[in-house]
Amino acid sequence: MLALDWVEGHLPGLPWTGDEIALVRSACESVAEVPGSALVVLTPVQLVDDFLGSPSLRDALTNGFTPPRSPGRLPPWLPARIDEVMTLAADTDALRVSNHPVRLNHGDLRPDNLLIGRGAGEARDRAYVLDWNWVALGPLWCDWVGLIPAMADQGHDLGELLDSTPLSRSADPHAVDVFLALVAVFMLCGLDETPPPGTTTALRQHQRCTAANFLETLAIHRGWL
Repeated sequence: MLALDWVEGHLPGLPWTGDEIALVRSACESVAEVPGSALVVLTPVQLVDDFLGSPSLRDALTNGFTPPRSPGRLPPWLPARIDEVMTLAADTDALRVSNHPVRLNHGDLRPDNLLIGRGAGEARDRAYVLDWNWVALGPLWCDWVGLIPAMADQGHDLGELLDSTPLSRSADPHAVDVFLALVAVFMLCGLDETPPPGTTTALRQHQRCTAANFLETLAIHRGWL
């Protein structure tokens, strides 16, 4: 049996408001409460292995990264720091769940996979997490930290966002940097290639913008800026 419910709502981040951030943060905290043992029947992979399933990412981490031909929108400091970024991204063991509490990860949490709305019978707004195509096991803070670069890009303070919840406040700073670097490099791979058939022509623009946001957040977090 399939049950459906209409939820009137909107996507967050256009722009990010304080209320939206609070609701999304609460949703991430709720997701992080789901123990990994609850996912046994799904046989989920580790989040880091989902990333490493990309041949282009594995090649970049193993054989070196070829910068995109056009540096447009990418931070000007990147050429001088690319070796440090790659070293961080390659330290994937820092994200293994053996080093963190094993928790459910959405794996692809971004504003267009969230809905700010009010469900039937609810007295207050909440954030709904949508599009669960990449369920994985990983550090409990990854979904929340993965949203922070888009918020920081709009002027919200990185330190305040990280300190606003136990999810990221208690996270290993090095592991956070590894995650930020890994996502950035993943997004940088293939920027010069034609988007695969059936995908939006805006795919490479999305990758470039996401990489830029994650790189800037990494730079601020590491004190490079």
